[in-house]
Amino acid sequence: MRHRPPRPSAQQLKLVQQHVRQTLLDAALASVARSDDGTPMTVARAAEPRGPSRLAQAHLEGPARAEAEALYAGCLRHYRSAIRPHDEADDAGAAVAHFVAANLFAIGAEPATPTMLERLQRQLLPVARAASNWMSTSTVERQMFFEQVALLSVLIGGMAQHANAHGAAAQAKVRDAARQYLQKFLGLNPDTLALNAQGLTLREPARRAA
Repeated sequence: MRHRPPRPSAQQLKLVQQHVRQTLLDAALASVARSDDGTPMTVARAAEPRGPSRLAQAHLEGPARAEAEALYAGCLRHYRSAIRPHDEADDAGAAVAHFVAANLFAIGAEPATPTMLERLQRQLLPVARAASNWMSTSTVERQMFFEQVALLSVLIGGMAQHANAHGAAAQAKVRDAARQYLQKFLGLNPDTLALNAQGLTLREPARRAA
């Protein structure tokens, strides 16, 4: 007589699936973290920011460039004065956490809490270090990396809030931009990601309609 294997309950299956998804995400993040020592990515603040100008020059010409540069400079000032007012030096690791959280918010996640941001920063520190070539780049390049990520976190967050008040077309445009940022930075499908007290996790896939 053959014995049938025990059948797990729906709740047990769900827990196993959650564990597998998180294990896969942890493995993806760990692939760049094996040699990382967790040192904070801090850099002395530049006397004159260069990030806003570089970002504007990358995609605009003429009067539009000057307008964009002024906007970007305002976003950077807001980040420093309202989001991280107590930082004595610029912290690129924290800026990356805010950047990823802002993009996740733009594609539908809840606003990040301080606990979420702290956990996210620890998770993404090796990714940020690798993406910026932090260990081999100059102080000026480190400063510009921080400035651009910090101002984009404010810009994307503000655009998402604005879009939420201006209908589906505006929301779709911001979501598309946020997905591209996340895909490029993390190398993961943005629609599979979620943010909670554990930091970055893989969301449960949507159920197919019957």
